[in-house]
Amino acid sequence: MNQVIIPLEQLKCSTRSFTKPTEQTISKKTRFSDLSLPARLLLAVPRVRGQKNTAQLAERYVLDTLGRVIDAGPERSQTIEAVNLLAEVLNTPTRFDDDSKQPDQQWLSATENVVLCVLCKVSSGQTEQAKQLVQHWLTNFSSDDFITAANALCDSSCFKRSGPHVFTPSCAGAVPSSTTIKHRSVTQTNQLSLGESLLLNAIRLRMRTLNYTRINTRVLPLMGKSLALPKLEALVDAHLVEALQYSAGSLNIRCLCCSTLSSDEARLLTAFAVISTGNIHEIRTQLSSWLPIESVKRLQHRAPEAKTTLQQLGSSLPQRNWDFPELDAQTSLIGDCQHVSEIPIFH
Repeated sequence: MNQVIIPLEQLKCSTRSFTKPTEQTISKKTRFSDLSLPARLLLAVPRVRGQKNTAQLAERYVLDTLGRVIDAGPERSQTIEAVNLLAEVLNTPTRFDDDSKQPDQQWLSATENVVLCVLCKVSSGQTEQAKQLVQHWLTNFSSDDFITAANALCDSSCFKRSGPHVFTPSCAGAVPSSTTIKHRSVTQTNQLSLGESLLLNAIRLRMRTLNYTRINTRVLPLMGKSLALPKLEALVDAHLVEALQYSAGSLNIRCLCCSTLSSDEARLLTAFAVISTGNIHEIRTQLSSWLPIESVKRLQHRAPEAKTTLQQLGSSLPQRNWDFPELDAQTSLIGDCQHVSEIPIFH
């Protein structure tokens, strides 16, 4: 008889099953960083917002940015309303909460586990089971409203394109980036991959708050912490500093509400995509195409740290054959900024 070796570490990292959401299952600890990027984005909203009556300015900017990563498309208003309802639910005490302890954000709370359980059932088509669970658990909100919001979230692009296990905790690992496959150029923010969208909005958030001395050093660390990406600020700032000081011309970084990309934003996204591959030759070639040699050397020195941060995204960064003339040509087509008139995310 042949000996069978069972890899225990892989079993520990296997996807958790939420088919029987008992209180014993709910009480088990789940590490926040083990969630997929879409699930982290969703839970980050109530975590940043907290239970205060109103959010502070830095928190408001981060919430706004998270909402744009979750949905930058035409159904944004509907998605944000669903996220806001879920955030209210998660910030309302339930019988599962332990009021005697300060929550440790590296772990999911019992209520967050229940919410993920419901979303898992809705995304897999088990709507009736989801309704039963919600009716048993939710007392301060309409269960029908919550199921409607859950359906809206599961149907939105951010969560739908991430597969049926998007809300299921598992061992988060690095997503390999191809150095050979080139993807097509895009011009709209809602055409980006989720990882690209997060990085683009982090760049825009940094630039939008750069002149606000009271919050400009808070927003990116807060955003990174809320997404289990503690080095996000270092990644963005290292490349923005070089680009602002040494790239040719004035750096064109657009408002968070802008639905189109600039060529400078595309170059920064390309740099991140190439760095995530770890290919030294490709990194040097890409950076040298728009930055002077001293800048290239400094960023190359920081490339290993940057790669580690990018791998923690848990979302691949495609390299694209960017059409830079097309991106430059659409600059004149940008209309008035619509930022103030858009629906806020749980402020």
